[in-house]
Amino acid sequence: MKEHLRNKIAPFLDHELPEEERQEVGEHLIHCRECRELHDEIRQGREFASMLKSEDAPASVWQHVAAGTDRPSYQRSPFLKPLLAFGAAVVAMLLFVPVYLYVRPPSEDTSPVAKGDLTVWKVEDVKGNPKITQNGNGMELAVGEVLETDAASSATIAVADIGKVDVAPNSRVRLVKTGAKEHRLALDRGKLSAEITAPPRLFIVDTPTAAAVDLGCAYTLEVDANGDSRLKVTGGYVSLETERRESFVPAGAFCETRQKRLGTPYFESASQLFKTSLAKFDFENGGEDAISVVIRESGRKDTLTLWHLLSKVPEAARAEVLAKILQDIELPEGVTIDGILKLDPKMMGELRSDLEPLWYEQPGWFDD
Repeated sequence: MKEHLRNKIAPFLDHELPEEERQEVGEHLIHCRECRELHDEIRQGREFASMLKSEDAPASVWQHVAAGTDRPSYQRSPFLKPLLAFGAAVVAMLLFVPVYLYVRPPSEDTSPVAKGDLTVWKVEDVKGNPKITQNGNGMELAVGEVLETDAASSATIAVADIGKVDVAPNSRVRLVKTGAKEHRLALDRGKLSAEITAPPRLFIVDTPTAAAVDLGCAYTLEVDANGDSRLKVTGGYVSLETERRESFVPAGAFCETRQKRLGTPYFESASQLFKTSLAKFDFENGGEDAISVVIRESGRKDTLTLWHLLSKVPEAARAEVLAKILQDIELPEGVTIDGILKLDPKMMGELRSDLEPLWYEQPGWFDD
């Protein structure tokens, strides 16, 4: 089984890793929920710490620091040991709090270093007459502003310095957040296409029913008048997430949301009966009959769908889904049938990693 890369997550966030290691960590975060959660916790802790106000230390402190051994003398007191013990406990506690507290000399310049203007996104390649509402300022989109296109207009948005988003006609997008740690857009309706080159989970698009979390990829995303969405990934991976579930969608696959439900990813190459039955299971309470058809109609690439169904079908049907998967692949070393049937997170991750090569196979590769 693959080892976790916890000790590399902080340098990954700080852009301190060589390109080859950075790619390794980025790919690991796609597959490993534990490391991904740690990545998000560290990032959020740093964001919180960055909002703390620093205060100048008293000049007397720095006089003694500069003097080195010239420290103020204190008369011993019977209360000294308890106070020191209390202080040590506080220090130990702070070491485990993900907040960075510090003091600085009064003369230190702590003004932020400019690294390009990330507070607004440029709107380019404009066709027709798209409108930026609220606090619109020319062809720039700031946090809280809305870009709308009509039937005769479209536009391209430069996503800070990590990629671009093409906004199709009859669409409405909002810039929710932008900064070094996260760029977040909302697609209220219409269609957009994104091409992003960045570390995983840096660019996110919210829809009324789910969030499309970029894992270094290219994709199109559509939202209809009911708030239902359809995602098609053309490169890399996207994680489509709700509060309760997430679907990993690789290049060439689709995933939908309907009636506030997150669907199961599938490939367009699947049979029409497969896709119809999957939709019945996901959105129409199709139950065991729909599951049986999906299992019967599935091929090697459709193990993408079957892997996701392991955690969605009733426990009684889980063994049948796994049996179909095992027609195309052996369990990875250290992964057990019992562990998969119990949805052990680590084993599920290992199984997924071994299934991925099947999802990129081209037609005819295994024909006689």
